[in-house]
Amino acid sequence: MTIDRKLINWLLKTDPKVDSHTIKTWKSELSRIGHEWDQPYQRAVVGGFLSERLAFTFLSGYRAALQEMVPELSADRQPAFCVTEEGGNRPRNIQSKLTPVSDREGESKQWVLTGSKTFITAAEEADSVFVAASAGVSGDGRNAIKLVYLDMNSSGIKVHPMNPIPFIPEVTHGSVVFDNVIVAEDQILKGDGYSDYVKPFRYLEEIHVFSAVLGMLVGVSRRWNWPEEITEKLIAMIVTASVLAPTDPQSIEAHIAFGGFHNQLSQLIQELEDYLAKTPKAFFQAWKRDQQVFLIAHAARKKRLENAREAFN
Repeated sequence: MTIDRKLINWLLKTDPKVDSHTIKTWKSELSRIGHEWDQPYQRAVVGGFLSERLAFTFLSGYRAALQEMVPELSADRQPAFCVTEEGGNRPRNIQSKLTPVSDREGESKQWVLTGSKTFITAAEEADSVFVAASAGVSGDGRNAIKLVYLDMNSSGIKVHPMNPIPFIPEVTHGSVVFDNVIVAEDQILKGDGYSDYVKPFRYLEEIHVFSAVLGMLVGVSRRWNWPEEITEKLIAMIVTASVLAPTDPQSIEAHIAFGGFHNQLSQLIQELEDYLAKTPKAFFQAWKRDQQVFLIAHAARKKRLENAREAFN
């Protein structure tokens, strides 16, 4: 894979001034130029560069990860990923049901989705949803999970907003209820909903969110005239991310490499603390408040790396 010269040139030549003081203006700016980039990781980095809040940066990576997971997804869509239920997010915890509706000839051409999901990221902003639901029991007695893609305006979908969480409060969360939602056969994604989509998404979300964070920090570095060596370190890590983002998220090699990438990023952010502390007060306070976003799925990330290491021993 060659170095993404177009992206690096854009990061180094684009005016780093940010006008996206609200999520609405940020999304508008990203939509304006997002079509110029073919790859999800590029859109993640660009969205981060245009951000002045980790909340917007997180959303940039989150959306890009879904686009990487399902390449057919249009770049201008703003989907939410609906997996977690009251009991958790493992296959056995998923109680939402996908039930076939038979026609007169006994063939299933439509399905009905019922159930509810909780703690859905960007639930209020989403124009569409991916929903993990049980389609019955598989041959080995396990819950057979399928992933469904629906427009948010589909009849029977209701969003219930949640109170803002303590960090990245600009990103809405909510619960979603599916009350006898009609699902066409072509709205059910091929493959196993859990092993082919839910499980790989954990890796995809992290690499794309961290790509967006790097893009944001390039903008910050250039905006406040940090030493060029810092910008160059960030660019080098973006080059690494460009290799990791499209890599098979289930490969143990990807998890080994991502472990090293994450460690380098964590060290670099610590090194930047003194520079960040000299940024405008409002920016730095929001940065400190929102750093908890780096700890999302920490336990799962650590376990993946441990399993990958064991595979080579």
